[in-house]
Amino acid sequence: MRNKLAPVLLLVLLLPAALLGQSKKMRYSIGERPTPGADSRNGTAFSVGNIRINDTQVPAYGSEVADPFQDEDASERFEPQPGAQFSTAASPEQLQRLAAYFTDKQWVLVPRGWRLQQGRIGVNGSSYWVFIAPDGNGWLSYSSDIACVGCAQSAASPFFAEARRDAQENDMDFYSGTDVPIHSVRLRPDIVAYRADKNGRRFDGLVHYRNDGDTEYWKVEVTLPPHQQDLARPILNRFVPKRTRTP
Repeated sequence: MRNKLAPVLLLVLLLPAALLGQSKKMRYSIGERPTPGADSRNGTAFSVGNIRINDTQVPAYGSEVADPFQDEDASERFEPQPGAQFSTAASPEQLQRLAAYFTDKQWVLVPRGWRLQQGRIGVNGSSYWVFIAPDGNGWLSYSSDIACVGCAQSAASPFFAEARRDAQENDMDFYSGTDVPIHSVRLRPDIVAYRADKNGRRFDGLVHYRNDGDTEYWKVEVTLPPHQQDLARPILNRFVPKRTRTP
């Protein structure tokens, strides 16, 4: 039988901790350190050899996560097609220090040696992924939500004035800002890039929000040790859709 609690549990998982208290005008906490889920269904990764990126061979991994439509022992496997390759904005030297993971949404680049800590998907299309350094000195988190309108509006409200307005108009919880100052810029009408310093660490992130009939939200945030800081740009570039040329 289907696990009816799966979509509810995943939505709770994806909501930032401050919103779980149902309080308005909270400050969003930048750089929350991810922790493993309470159960053992946190997802695993497996090697699929190498993938060619910009003519450079990069170690590649598939992923396996709990299937939200099935019983507890069922899983869903994400494995790239043989011969998969892609191009991205990264130098050969940077690619020599990166690995690629295939998830439910796309390829994700992280520093070599990092591991998949959490991988979860929901029946509503939401997902949550965390990659972490072996010593814990660096991590990347990615979350998306395309079905829960209120969740998307609340989560995007610290970064998009229109999301904050949408949340207020719908009587949803929202954030008035972030707990530390951020430097942000709009890369696209629906994508904000930001940088923040907190507790001696630098955090770089991207947030996508769109509410033009179909509400979409995703957020990716990465923190790296100083000697790997130059990898933040190629890691985040993977999440920015390529512009389509009009004839």
